[in-house]
Amino acid sequence: MGEPDAALRLVPVLAPRPARDEERLLALREECRLRQRERPARRRADLLGDAAHGALRSGRPVRMGFRFTGPWVPCLPVSRRGARVTDSSRWVFNRLAGDYRHRPPYPPALVERLLDLAGGPGAHVADLGAGTGHLALPLARAGARVHAVEPARAMLDVLAADAAGLPVVAVHAAAEETGLEAGAFDLVLVADALHWIDPDRGGREVARLLAPEGALAVVVPTLADTPFLRALSALLAASNPKARPRPPPVAQLCAVAGLPPPDAEAFEDEVLLADDELDAVLRSLSYAGPALGPASLARLLADARALALAHGGARWRRRLVLERTRRPAR
Repeated sequence: MGEPDAALRLVPVLAPRPARDEERLLALREECRLRQRERPARRRADLLGDAAHGALRSGRPVRMGFRFTGPWVPCLPVSRRGARVTDSSRWVFNRLAGDYRHRPPYPPALVERLLDLAGGPGAHVADLGAGTGHLALPLARAGARVHAVEPARAMLDVLAADAAGLPVVAVHAAAEETGLEAGAFDLVLVADALHWIDPDRGGREVARLLAPEGALAVVVPTLADTPFLRALSALLAASNPKARPRPPPVAQLCAVAGLPPPDAEAFEDEVLLADDELDAVLRSLSYAGPALGPASLARLLADARALALAHGGARWRRRLVLERTRRPAR
């Protein structure tokens, strides 16, 4: 599940001998400047925290004219556009699969509604950005025939293992270029993944995949405004100030796909997470687990547990907005 635009990935690096490295650093700066000109850089919160800590060396900070605080220099962008699915290093979720599968499941009412949109048991569903199968698997158990498209190989491996015996085809591909049969799907599903998809290229692929009168469903989850989740959100923002989720471009996706504006309906869901489940969910967040170094992540997890204890438990309450539209009958 990659990024919707090219974004500079900032990694803390210390240079012990600036004189020796000056030429290399100047070349790197020029390369990043050119990349910024080619592709508008957008803020991304999934910084390579662990890799950054591995890159630390003794010496003094190097500053290169960028507006930031601390010992940062830019490295090559790791972006959604142009990233090959065969290059596992370009997909942050390859490092999160084990924790991602522990995210709370979607409520049965949402699964039933999606199956109804698809046309009932036997319908063909393309799940774009399927992750570890949080919707692909229950839809298949309900009778849908699902092609689960996921660019992160490690995520797809988890999905495929859990899908044994189910009518699920695991597809290692990006949502913008699935390679699936054109016009073959009663429902194209994008659940908690549109912010990782290029809406223009993704919209064209949705249009290509949909059968006549086929439907598009986009699921957008948001955390409820509870005392615990409000405090947890503040904690996450303090741990990574660059984490500022943006609304996914649902209207743009639909427009490019040539579909009518979507209608929306909402589902509510709440689960009580044990401490280890809370840890796994937080580690699975791109702006937390891979964005923070080991020490910062450990502090975040400890503080989150303390918040859960103070609020009577880690109640993970979500509002799931289903935005749906359908190709008009001819």
